[in-house]
Parts: sequence; C-alpha cells; structure tokens
Amino acid sequence: MKAPTSGAGPAMNIARGSVLRRGQRLQRQSLASTDGGTVLVHRDDRRLVLFDAEGQRIWWHAWDAERSALVLDEDGMPRVRADDGGVALELGGPADELRVLPGEVRLCRTDGTAVWQNGEEVSEPEGPQDAEDFESWVDVLTDGIAYCATVIHHTTPDEALRRLGAEPGRITTGTWGDLMTQAEIEGADVDDTAVAAFALGPHTLLVEDRRSEVQAALRAMGAPTTRWRPPSTTTWSCCAGPPECGRRWPM
Repeated sequence: MKAPTSGAGPAMNIARGSVLRRGQRLQRQSLASTDGGTVLVHRDDRRLVLFDAEGQRIWWHAWDAERSALVLDEDGMPRVRADDGGVALELGGPADELRVLPGEVRLCRTDGTAVWQNGEEVSEPEGPQDAEDFESWVDVLTDGIAYCATVIHHTTPDEALRRLGAEPGRITTGTWGDLMTQAEIEGADVDDTAVAAFALGPHTLLVEDRRSEVQAALRAMGAPTTRWRPPSTTTWSCCAGPPECGRRWPM
C-alpha cells in the first residue's frame, strides 16, 4: 500500500526581505526596504506598485495576465510571467537583483551598478576617456590640407633652411599664418613652396605645405620625414626656445 503523497510541486523560490534575486519570484507578496518605509507589492489586480511610508504610490506598472508572478529569471531579466510561463511584461536588465531601498526600487548588479531605478533606465557611467582623436581636430583646423614635417637633429632653423637652398634675404620671422599671408601677397603659385622652421631645443622642425619638392631635398640630406598637419593659427609658442617661423622661398 502506497503512502499518500502531496499534490504540491517543487517548492518555489520566493523572494523575502528587500531583495529579489535571480531565480526568485514574487507572487501576491511584497518586499520592503530595510527601514520598512518603502514597499514593493505584487497585487492580484495585475499591478506592481511601489509605496512610500505614507501609502502613496511612487511607481507602478500594469499588465494583462492572469495569475502572474514577478520573476527575476536566471538570465538576469525581470519579467512578469503568466501562470503558463508566458511573458506578460519585461522590465529591463540584465541585472543580478531587484532591491527595494528607501524611496525607490532599483534593478542592479552585484557590484551595485544600477540598471534602472523606479522603472527608468539608468545611463551607464562613463568609462575612461579614449585617447584624443588628434587627426579629427587637426583636420578641422587645417581643412584637411596635408603637410610634411621633418625633424633635423643638431641644426639651427636658419642653417636647415640654407641647406635646403633658401637665400638669407628670403628668411623672415613670424607665424605660420604670417607665412601664408605673405605667400598670397607675393602671388605664390603651384611652383612655389612655403616652408617654416621651428627651433626644438638644439634641433629644428621643418614644416612645408607641398610635400613632393621639399621631401626630395630632405631625402638628399638623409633626413627622415613624417606626414603631419599643423594648425594654420598656431603661434608655435609651445616649441622649446624662441620660435623661428614664417620662412618661405621659391623652389
């Protein structure tokens, strides 16, 4: 003769206290903040309601499902499920727990990061800033015009320009903007090249606005070259030593 058995299925993992964790459910029950002043209630009238200490509604959500339950599924998604397991409502996520705190209900991860608060999505905190996109901001300053930059070691600006063939009388001091203005005044055409030389301590930085001709001369000098885009409004005051700028000559 068999012993009588209960018709009840496996015990449900019911949430208690102030937290609903993964795998737990709330069905016609409530969670309360640790101070007892804020209560989240799953009600028979198909509503999930958050009350404050005065009994006023802070937040609520309604759905259309009979005999439902609020479940934080194993994938971290809080869902209102009908009696047959169908999903009537999804409340965001994923997260690790639904926690009732004074004045709010918060869906959060185990490290405390909030995913949503009182039903509203919470923006992710900004992470470390990416390295500056120098290419983009320099393009804005230069309208996308490319230049050639070369560092010549242990050479003064004047000497570097003379070695490239500049006449001493064609070497002046100013800014890159001054150089471009002077080139326009003198009617520089496609056969002219504007070159600026900047003191970098004991070295010299050469910048020119047409790569082909000057690069050929630099290669003949054995100087390595690098593509670069200098801002047209720069005064070069950041260079070590007095800036030697604004030099130009016809090639």
